[in-house]
Amino acid sequence: LELGMPQWRAMVSIVIPQAVKIVLPPLTNEVILLTKDSSLIYVLGLTASQYELTKFGRDGISSLGAGLTPLLVAGAFYLVITIPLSLLARKFESRSARTKR
Repeated sequence: LELGMPQWRAMVSIVIPQAVKIVLPPLTNEVILLTKDSSLIYVLGLTASQYELTKFGRDGISSLGAGLTPLLVAGAFYLVITIPLSLLARKFESRSARTKR
């Protein structure tokens, strides 16, 4: 690649900005998926002793009469995290679609 500039300068000025435009939308989608799947991994990846602790916590919540409130709060926290990330991903995708035209 001969552009009349050193290789490091061509990499910094040309290649990396183009690569970031291409990689950023899928990367933000991957972050969203990892955030959503972290709750599944937590429940599915537990060993028997850890599951007993989780069951103990759930029993404690239900004995206090909290009902589904802790689960709803956790779901609300996931929404608070994933909605801004999905809006950011949508913004990156629309920006990259405009530059491809």
